[in-house]
Amino acid sequence: MRIDQNSTSLIALGEIIKPHGLKGELKFYLYNPSSANMAVGKMVQLTGKNIPKMEFEIEGISDSSLP
Repeated sequence: MRIDQNSTSLIALGEIIKPHGLKGELKFYLYNPSSANMAVGKMVQLTGKNIPKMEFEIEGISDSSLP
């Protein structure tokens, strides 16, 4: 994930690994899995190389590492 050097209000939370399913879900690697920054209802901004900034609301979270 590339962050705009001029923006001081963004925090890198992780990296998108790949799209998942048919409903627009993403597999995401969190740098800090215990962070409260990733929660349902929170707004996140996705950006990357040659990708315009896009803002999304988190609608749901599932943790595939749980038994």
